[in-house]
Amino acid sequence: MRCHDHDHPQLDEPISESLFRAECAAILLCAGIPESEVRKCQIVFPAELGKRHEADPRAYADVQCERRLFRFAPQALALPEANRLGLIAHEIGHLLDPAATENGADAASEGALGVKIAYDSRWPGKGLQRLERIGKQKIGRRT
Repeated sequence: MRCHDHDHPQLDEPISESLFRAECAAILLCAGIPESEVRKCQIVFPAELGKRHEADPRAYADVQCERRLFRFAPQALALPEANRLGLIAHEIGHLLDPAATENGADAASEGALGVKIAYDSRWPGKGLQRLERIGKQKIGRRT
């Protein structure tokens, strides 16, 4: 299925917020964040980020590091798995290095996870993050 706003790929049915939160927790743990700190993280899906995404097809998320608050556009729930995981990993990179640039956030996440964040050219500009594996372990639903 294609996004009606921007024509990039998306799932026929979005995943649940609870599954998305579980994916975030799994990647945070893989990045070496202690479980006690993972429990302090908040993952929300504000409508305002949905409106920002409507104007900018790459605008899916931001993180407020000091509050451990990850904000995702509701449209992120409909991203293909590899893009969703790449987006989450990138945002975790900002938590790992709050002063990092966008490339620095990728580098921080890649260093912690042991994988490269690729960019999917089906989105405009640089593209959208894409990640299939973390170390030797796959994250997500596919087997």
